[in-house]
Amino acid sequence: MSTLNVGNLNVSGSLNLPTYSTSQRDQLTGLVSGVMIFNNTTNTTEVYDGTGWVGITSASSMTASGGNSVSNISGYKVHVFTTDGDFTVTTAPPGQQVEVMIVAGGGAGANGIGGGGGAGGMVEGSVQVQSGTTYPIVVGNGGTRAYRPANNGQNSSAFGAIATGGGGGGSYPDGPGNPGGSGGGGGGPQGSLPSGGSGTQSGSGGMSGFGNNGGNITQTRNGPITCAAGGGGAGQAAPSIPGRSGNGGSGGNGRISNIEGTSYYYAGGGGGGEYPSNAGGPGGLGGGGGGGNHSGNVGGTGGSGGRVAGSSGSRPQGGQGANFTGSGGGGGGWPSGRAGADGGSGIVVVRYQI
Repeated sequence: MSTLNVGNLNVSGSLNLPTYSTSQRDQLTGLVSGVMIFNNTTNTTEVYDGTGWVGITSASSMTASGGNSVSNISGYKVHVFTTDGDFTVTTAPPGQQVEVMIVAGGGAGANGIGGGGGAGGMVEGSVQVQSGTTYPIVVGNGGTRAYRPANNGQNSSAFGAIATGGGGGGSYPDGPGNPGGSGGGGGGPQGSLPSGGSGTQSGSGGMSGFGNNGGNITQTRNGPITCAAGGGGAGQAAPSIPGRSGNGGSGGNGRISNIEGTSYYYAGGGGGGEYPSNAGGPGGLGGGGGGGNHSGNVGGTGGSGGRVAGSSGSRPQGGQGANFTGSGGGGGGWPSGRAGADGGSGIVVVRYQI
């Protein structure tokens, strides 16, 4: 971005400001207070105040209600939905846009050397709203732990867009992960190579979608040593691992967003479980649960960097995916009753300039 420094600027005709979308604006660097742009996502002029962007609009241009919490943050009104509800627009000028993030419930980690749960699908973008209109908001719950395979998370939806629930992890022996918004991790192998579930989230309702594959198993067990792969995250696929590596696979990292006014990761994958005496896999950034272990060592650490941290795994329990992040649960250790963990519930956030 070029900078023009003058004492007084008298404009008799027109002044053409640099134009950026919201995503392009958020990539700008070297900013100083007073920088002015036109945002063609929200169709408003914005000024950087040293900490964030403030829109130059009528203070009464839009009024709306709804959400479990409503806050004024850096020139935005932010509505956060952690349960189902309605977003009601009372007044709005023609062409009013709102920014939206939708995250589905995360998949559960599986019991019994279980693969980590895949994160819920994530949808981001802007939509146009109208005065006097109520928009239903649905927030999906996380999937519940089970054996062969664990259960997928539930879908979340808003403004005609759908985020798909994360895939449940697979179980020993040879159980594949479920497909979902992000796929669940492959379970511990016995004689074959279980695959991770496919990440199926695509764009929806005119907005962009994000989801990735769960981890595959690339080698069979080595004697008693068997381990499972992690679930995929919204920002990254889970790595494939040899089933004889000794440690459970890592969950894929989530995707970062600052829609709540702070840069958080959302939708991290759950870590995989292991047998007999090494470590469960860590959860992905954003709140993925850590994988459980059998004995002698520790469970995987829960994923950090999100609005809520994922729970760490233990002997032999997988750690739960963090609620309100759409993160996957960690896979359990062995035997089959050694429980995986539930996925985290989803979230929907709506914001607009004030």
